[in-house]
Amino acid sequence: MIVWEMCEGPPPAGPGRHGRPGPRRADCTVARPGPRGSRCLRWGWRPWAPPPDGDCPARWARIARPAHVGGSTGPGRRRPGAGNARGLPVRQPPPGPPRGPSLVPLRGLLYPRRPGRTSPWSAATDPPRNSMLEVRDVLKSYDGRAVVNRVSFDVAPGEIFALLGPNGAGKTTLIRMITDILKPDAGTIRLDGHDVASGSRAGIAYLPEERGLYRRIKAVETLAYYGELKGLRPAAARQQAQALLERVELSEWALKPVQSLSKGMQQKVQLCTALIGEPRLLILDEPFTGLDPLNTQLFEELLAERRAAGCTVLLSTHQMNKVEQLCDRALMINRGHMVLYGTVRDLRRQHSEHAVLVRTASRVGRVPGVKSVESNNGETILTLERSTTTQSVLRALLDQGVEVESFEVASLPLEDIFVKVVREGLGLDHGQSGPPVAEPVGAGVS
Repeated sequence: MIVWEMCEGPPPAGPGRHGRPGPRRADCTVARPGPRGSRCLRWGWRPWAPPPDGDCPARWARIARPAHVGGSTGPGRRRPGAGNARGLPVRQPPPGPPRGPSLVPLRGLLYPRRPGRTSPWSAATDPPRNSMLEVRDVLKSYDGRAVVNRVSFDVAPGEIFALLGPNGAGKTTLIRMITDILKPDAGTIRLDGHDVASGSRAGIAYLPEERGLYRRIKAVETLAYYGELKGLRPAAARQQAQALLERVELSEWALKPVQSLSKGMQQKVQLCTALIGEPRLLILDEPFTGLDPLNTQLFEELLAERRAAGCTVLLSTHQMNKVEQLCDRALMINRGHMVLYGTVRDLRRQHSEHAVLVRTASRVGRVPGVKSVESNNGETILTLERSTTTQSVLRALLDQGVEVESFEVASLPLEDIFVKVVREGLGLDHGQSGPPVAEPVGAGVS
């Protein structure tokens, strides 16, 4: 097997190590045969093996072979593939996309994946680099009924992703499979390129909808305990616990038992149990329950801070207005089926009513190209004909002498879009899921 190492840049000028010839050109791409293997004009004498077709691709200079294939391993010679003279691993490629063949790490070395050649990593372990969470064709059934039916989506690093749906849609079941509490009947779930069932759940923090704290333990000790469960040392766990309590304005209550805190304070402590340990993936199921407007705003700021630090957030909530404010993309499911999937902006634009919302200082009369005019709370909704553009409507209003205070394209809220899409069968499931489930269902099926 041939293992190549990617060069980090031009080699140093001057003679080579141990009196060997130094490199002649920084862009050398030729390796010539020599008495002890091959001679690379870039690096001098080494126990090289000839590259494929006699060419050394740009920036791929060193080719190591197993020790038994020619060459000496005496003093002054490094055994190929053994790292440097101190036993350290070989150099890794510089930041940025690799030049030439794509790379797969192999015990500190770099293995070039070329067309027609099999990677030493299987497809199940070769990690993608563009998704923190990857769900593919996940299926979960109870008593012959699929509560999660072939759901697929991706969550990018640093993204706030919304998982939406009515009670009984399958959200909690899907979250429990992501956290490996439940096993899917089919499909794959990968966290940062690795299967969650392989033990790669250390970076996941999960705040379930059903809350629970140790009521007789002090707030700071509760958080420190959760931090130690996540692998923090006791001193570091207590330090993070105190910092979180100060951030959520509970530092004065740190030494109080949890049962002496108000319901809103307990909810903030519960949120801190998920934030401690700096998780890579934060899964929140109805996190705004029990928070007043001030604490809701505080929690939104915390999410923004975690996102800026690179944390990925999966948010499940019924508060659609929070989704529109916080989330980049959303997945809506109904009775286990995917209904809507995409960016929040695109979902609202795709299902807009082709109408404009206008606030004027005077009454709006008849406007060419407008089917209906409806006034409500000082605002006027103009429903346009299909051939009418918003620019022509604004121009017509100004020509009529109407003083326009605001003018925007009217779009339905996400909640109305979801109901409309499900009822009219316009979603990704083409109406297979039926009407939304309004009543709650038993544990493990919601």
